[in-house]
Amino acid sequence: MKALAWIVFLFCLSAGAVAQNNVAAVNVYAQCDEDSVGNRVAYFVRESIRKSSAYRLVDEYVKAGYQISIVCSKPDSSEIGVRSIFSYSYVALNFRPKGYYDYHINHGVYRCGSSRVESCAQDIVASFDQAVSDMRARIVRGEFEPL
Repeated sequence: MKALAWIVFLFCLSAGAVAQNNVAAVNVYAQCDEDSVGNRVAYFVRESIRKSSAYRLVDEYVKAGYQISIVCSKPDSSEIGVRSIFSYSYVALNFRPKGYYDYHINHGVYRCGSSRVESCAQDIVASFDQAVSDMRARIVRGEFEPL
C-alpha cells in the first residue's frame, strides 16, 4: 500500500506532471543545430509524444513531468543529411518539496540514417515509455523511493 501511495504522490503532486486525465507531460529538448537528420528525428519524437494517449507534449521543462533530451554530434561533411549520431536521455522531474535533483531514468547513443528517421523516433519513444514503466514498477516494488 505504501508503494502505491508513493506512485500517486510522485505523479500527482504537480499539475505539470499529470494532466487532469492522468496523461503525463513530456518536454522534448533537442540540440541538433547543424544536423538535419537529428532535427528530423527530434521532430518525429515530438509528434509521437503529441499523438500518444499516455503523454502530452509541453514546451517548457518546468511544466513537464519528464524530459527527453536529444543532443546531436556535429556531422562530418560527408554525413550531412545522410545520418545522425546523437545521445539521448530520459529524466523524471523531482516535484518533492525538498527535492533538488531530477531523476535520470536512462540514456544512450543512437545512430540513424536519413531513410529511417521515423523508425528511429519511434524507437526512442518506445524506449522512453519502457524506461518510465520500469521506473514506476521499481517504485511499486519498493526498490526505489523518490527523495
